[in-house]
Amino acid sequence: IEILNSNPLVERLTRMSSRISEINFTYHIPPFVRDAHGVFISEEIMQLHLKQLIRLQEKTGILISPVFNNIYTSNSKETLDEFIKNLYHLYDLGVRSITVPHLLWMKIGTIRKTFPDLKIKNTVLRRVRNAQDFWNNAEARSEEHTSELQSH
Repeated sequence: IEILNSNPLVERLTRMSSRISEINFTYHIPPFVRDAHGVFISEEIMQLHLKQLIRLQEKTGILISPVFNNIYTSNSKETLDEFIKNLYHLYDLGVRSITVPHLLWMKIGTIRKTFPDLKIKNTVLRRVRNAQDFWNNAEARSEEHTSELQSH
């Protein structure tokens, strides 16, 4: 069933596209095989959703954005390398926006260097406990925006 590409929905989203920056969705690639919210989605349904969302992005011009927000997935270099290796598939399909769970990954810039025109956001599931946490998050976002401006 192609609910995401029904004519009424596509027409409505197209009319509203100037007010919608992106459509977030759950997607699993290693090392993110579980969602932070415990959402289970079969591989078959997940691929069907991805296919429909890619077409929706093409028809409406609204970015689609998979959310990888399981903060309990390690932020190690090995995990980052595995994530980047598996992200190529989505990037090759036209995905240009993602959400990641680790501020460290944003700060070291490996994802940015590998995918220069990818919009990278940090998950809202992170807690800001003090002024230093706030500063670290703001600094990473500032660096991200600076990278975006320099790459355009």
